[in-house]
Amino acid sequence: MSNFFLIDDDRAVLSILKIIIEKNDLGNVCGMFADPNDALDELSHTRPDIIIVDLLMPELDGISFIKKSSKKLNNVSYIMLSQVSSKDMIEKAYDAGIEFFIQKPVNSIEVVNVINRVKSFINMDRTYKKIYSIFQSETEKNNPSADTLNGISVLKPMETKITSILHRLGIGGDPASKDICTIVCHIVQNGLDKTKPSITDLCSLYSQSPKSMEQRMRRAVSQAMTNIVHMGLEDYNNDVFSEYANVLFQFEQIKKEMDYLRGKSSQRGKVSLRNFIYALSDIIYTY
Repeated sequence: MSNFFLIDDDRAVLSILKIIIEKNDLGNVCGMFADPNDALDELSHTRPDIIIVDLLMPELDGISFIKKSSKKLNNVSYIMLSQVSSKDMIEKAYDAGIEFFIQKPVNSIEVVNVINRVKSFINMDRTYKKIYSIFQSETEKNNPSADTLNGISVLKPMETKITSILHRLGIGGDPASKDICTIVCHIVQNGLDKTKPSITDLCSLYSQSPKSMEQRMRRAVSQAMTNIVHMGLEDYNNDVFSEYANVLFQFEQIKKEMDYLRGKSSQRGKVSLRNFIYALSDIIYTY
């Protein structure tokens, strides 16, 4: 059962979240705090699986809280409560490590759906970790210096996961999917999630025409966003849309693309290849 840690300066919101979590058997609420500083002091004692934190708080905002709590605990998933739609604030929140947003005022159905998606992600994460550890252990046992196991690359679990996600986004057959896989593997292998070099610089390591490689990937990612938006328009609870729309793409741009496809706007949603690549790398990092 998942342990939840709730932080919001509005105690009414804390009570509502606790009732929703317990009523729907989503897990155990192991901490509720209106003061994020008090919450930080208790983190190491409670060791939650999922932290739900408000974005805007007077004492310590949600983004700063996540940065501080990440230094205390690993393997924690974050859900952020928010009333704002500022592009800069949302980007900072994703960079800090949030998994999903729950819009205020809190809606019971949305809370349940978001939490279930995060729990599903956590379970999938643990499964792939076990698979990868088995491959790694077998490789070290047979040949500590080997890069392959019976002719199969030890990177296979990583590559398989990336390819699986790209197929779910509808671009697995696109030639650029191999480029995306190459770049993401490079980022994960070399721990570049903190320094985040430019995509052009990364492409230059594998292509004599890095700009062309970058453009191929950008077109494919644009198609992926269009595909995922179509899924959401047909069924807002579509598994792929629910799992990746807010993780790999900026939700503000997803909304713009939805309005465009509905004929409500002449402006299409824009894709940030850099954000997509590093968000995908963050997903793969845990496997």
